[in-house]
Amino acid sequence: YLRLIENNPFGIYLIDADFRMVQVSASVQKSFGTIEPLLGRDFAEVTKLLWHEPTASEIISRFRHTLQTGEPHHSKDMTGMRANRDREESYDWQIERVNLPNGRFGIVCYFYDLTERKQLEEHIRLLMGEVNHRAKNLLAVVQAVARQTARKADPATFAVHLTERIRGLAASQDLLVKNQWTHI
Repeated sequence: YLRLIENNPFGIYLIDADFRMVQVSASVQKSFGTIEPLLGRDFAEVTKLLWHEPTASEIISRFRHTLQTGEPHHSKDMTGMRANRDREESYDWQIERVNLPNGRFGIVCYFYDLTERKQLEEHIRLLMGEVNHRAKNLLAVVQAVARQTARKADPATFAVHLTERIRGLAASQDLLVKNQWTHI
């Protein structure tokens, strides 16, 4: 099973009953960064190098609880400030107690880095807010054009004049988008 962990493209690592890192996948090496050595090192020590408090203590406590009780844990969205990278990162991780070949218990942790996905989601929220703001501004312009058109047009020609002005606004909008809102 150690080769399955080592060659797995996902984040997987194994901790023994003495709370030491036994095996890690290649993606763990990447995620844990420059922490050397990993294998044989105390998991609590590694965790404190990776995460600021109180996140580090929460992770250590959760792992110790699972090792002692066998109760698995799934953290669908853990976000915290990384100590070794000085940035916020998010992970989906799950831990389970396992029986090791030596007959003692250990913990296997599976994790997936959600950081990039969360950054993309935040960027989409920002863009949607901007689209919403610009749409409201454009509707306010349409409302002003309709009022101004109504003042100067008789009811029979109002719709024709309003349609022409809205087409002009649409053409202006196309020009703005085509030129990425610059040099207009």
